[in-house]
Amino acid sequence: MPYEDLIDAHKITFEEIKEPLTGPVISTAIHVVLLTFLGTK
Repeated sequence: MPYEDLIDAHKITFEEIKEPLTGPVISTAIHVVLLTFLGTK
């Protein structure tokens, strides 16, 4: 296995970072909006 292949195998793609973060980010955004809306009543 050439050195370049070994390096490429360990590279983290943007998709691998984005996918696990999508759920918590959306959840946090919804909670912030709901708490702000309910807090103003």
